[in-house]
Amino acid sequence: MRRNFALVFNQSAGAGRPRKLDRVVTHLERRGARVTALQTSSAADASVKVATVARSGTYDAVIAAGGDGTIRAVAAGAAGTSLAVGIVPLGTGNVMRHEIGLSTRARLIAHTLLEGPEIPVRGGVVNGAPFFLMAGAGFDGRIVALLNQKSKRLFGRLASALVMLALLLWRSTLNIFSMIGLVMLMGLVTKNAILLVDFANQARKAGATVADALLQAGLIRLRPIMMTTAAMVFGMLPLALALNEGGEIQAPMGRAIIGGVITSTLLTLVVVPVIYSLLVRDKRAVASAGGGSAMPVPADRD
Repeated sequence: MRRNFALVFNQSAGAGRPRKLDRVVTHLERRGARVTALQTSSAADASVKVATVARSGTYDAVIAAGGDGTIRAVAAGAAGTSLAVGIVPLGTGNVMRHEIGLSTRARLIAHTLLEGPEIPVRGGVVNGAPFFLMAGAGFDGRIVALLNQKSKRLFGRLASALVMLALLLWRSTLNIFSMIGLVMLMGLVTKNAILLVDFANQARKAGATVADALLQAGLIRLRPIMMTTAAMVFGMLPLALALNEGGEIQAPMGRAIIGGVITSTLLTLVVVPVIYSLLVRDKRAVASAGGGSAMPVPADRD
């Protein structure tokens, strides 16, 4: 039985320290275990501190309390050592928890941490660093690489506010199914905006002005954005209309997605270009504003 645990807690995976984590720690301490929290400032810092803990040999296991990103950071630090990694799922998706069938009940999680079997896991190597869980390649990897977290939060909140309006118009409630629709919208809204901004950036690199780049991006990217919107709207329409028996329960998910996709398309085609034009300036305008050499003006001749 394991008795000594190090704890890595990702505070961004929830609002403050969740009650589930407190209950798990309480169950562990009732059975005589000791839990020591590691103070970490980032995923990289967590990996470094877990690696240090693994070399010290002081702890029987390290607990990753958070989402899939926290698990990856802790597992990367423990890779190549004998230190076991336990999981307390606190994130939004918790893909790893679903894959291994881990319980969500605090008592069962504590029992697994104390007496559960150790399962060897072979990870990969990406850019020279250990990697676990999932990786994106090709178009998906490019989208993630270009993703701006501040823009994602901004447009995600705008889309969420408009989803609430759509639910109000449909006279639907905010429940677990409409929340699932909100989670689906986050990725879709961001990818549409990135498609537009990425093409505008490429056009500017080719020498186009900001205005010309936005016009080209709007004309060329309009079709794929509208195709994505239409596919989502018509795909979710049967669910939103609740045509089958008992469909009223899941209808809010379809209604949230339809309302969010339509309004986010307007945001992508109108709001994103406006913000882009305000934040990005032409290189020639910046150069002239920086005090470059003035062109000689010929004198007037009589």
